[in-house]
Amino acid sequence: MKILVLVKQVPDTATQVKISSDPKAIDTAGITWIVSPYDEFAVEEALRIKEKRGQGEVVTVSLGPARVKEALRSCLAMGADRAVHLLDPAWESADTIMTARALAAVIKQEQPALALFGRQAIDDDMGAVGAAVAELLGWRAGSRSSICRCPRWSPLRRGSTSHAIRRSRESWAPRRRRSRT
Repeated sequence: MKILVLVKQVPDTATQVKISSDPKAIDTAGITWIVSPYDEFAVEEALRIKEKRGQGEVVTVSLGPARVKEALRSCLAMGADRAVHLLDPAWESADTIMTARALAAVIKQEQPALALFGRQAIDDDMGAVGAAVAELLGWRAGSRSSICRCPRWSPLRRGSTSHAIRRSRESWAPRRRRSRT
């Protein structure tokens, strides 16, 4: 079973972030970069699934500049089997949909049984890329999940805690949604 985990490199929360001369960007000098913590949780969950099944491959994927290799190395050190780095100058100013299209293309090429995303990146707190990728692929998306239990690929039980209310939902996975066309 191949599991793809899509990760993002973000500034460490302890780093002092400054606005650059371009008001739409940050000054990257002196920034310590890390894997977004929620993406680390997704890598850990993928490794748990692989260990529980006794076989499989965990592949991490990230889009970004050359420094992203550090984040992918961190994922390999955690236990991922392989890493894919999408590096192209055209993606330097990629928005959510452009990023989702690039990641969806990798998912189509790799053909995983499961693709995991962190709940959200800690730099922009949007959490939109996973849902956008699912829409582009025609897949179901379970977002904002904090607990994921996948018993033998029958119902996928997702739980989340929000505003002191514990919610549990059940959906079927990893079956793909039918195309809308």
